[in-house]
Amino acid sequence: MLKLAHMLRLIISSALLIPICFAAGVTIEPIPATQEQLNSQNLEELKSASVKIDGEGTQFNINYSAPSTIDLYILFMEKDGTFNPRNILFAELPQGEQETIIPISDTGGWSRGNNNYKLHFLTDKDSVPEVSKVELSGNLSIADGIKQFFAPEPFTPSSYHRLNGYKLFGYSATFVLLILTLIGSLIFIKNRKVQILIFLGMIFISNARFSIDSLRYTYTHLTANTYASAGSAYEIAEYLHKNDIENIALCSDGNSYFKTVLSYALYPAKIKDESENILVHSAFNWSFENDVIRCGETEANAIKLNGFPDGSVLFSL
Repeated sequence: MLKLAHMLRLIISSALLIPICFAAGVTIEPIPATQEQLNSQNLEELKSASVKIDGEGTQFNINYSAPSTIDLYILFMEKDGTFNPRNILFAELPQGEQETIIPISDTGGWSRGNNNYKLHFLTDKDSVPEVSKVELSGNLSIADGIKQFFAPEPFTPSSYHRLNGYKLFGYSATFVLLILTLIGSLIFIKNRKVQILIFLGMIFISNARFSIDSLRYTYTHLTANTYASAGSAYEIAEYLHKNDIENIALCSDGNSYFKTVLSYALYPAKIKDESENILVHSAFNWSFENDVIRCGETEANAIKLNGFPDGSVLFSL
């Protein structure tokens, strides 16, 4: 459940969080947020607000009023404040006065028990949405528990061989299948043939589920030519070399793959913690207004040097 004190601070401090009244309700199924989608967000033209929420529940109840659509990103936070970008969910909230339900228990990032989340609301700069309610609710159904096992693995070209692993009813699917195997073996302890069938059946289910995603990954790589995609890393490196830029700082909320590829492409130029040039890539909370760049711990006067196809933007401080 949302911490009341924190919610009150957010309501007071953000123009996006103002109490209002509603009528109808709508269920919106979230989808995994893709890297291309995150990179394409032009945050210079958007207004944003964030809400941290923790508790138990299988869905978010969000009441709001908005003259235009709102892009909602849901992050599953770890205790140390980090998150897995592969588990980020996206939902487009329709305009108007709405009572929305965002189910999350059938997604790969959800687990049983108390969870921490961070919700990012993005909308047009000229829009003035009003959010009055953001809370967790609901209990896990049998259908959603099984459906979670078949949630598609996020596709990340940079890690073609990596799978997050599957969940069943909010627990590790491997653990659940092992427990079911042990229970089945105990029930049919006197029937060795049935025990063997149970054991082989669980192995088949586990391997078949893995094979589905393995084949899907392979098909996507072969048909979309996305293997080892590096976004605009090489275009950025070429621009820096042509303009004799020797080093840059990187502001990003993405994983380390892009930074690694960019480091190789940039050589002999380097990525440093501090530089007179800063590259914004896959960052959620950043802005460039009145010639001032704000991203992470950086807040300084800046000049926009260039934008790139993957959404990255290069500035000179």
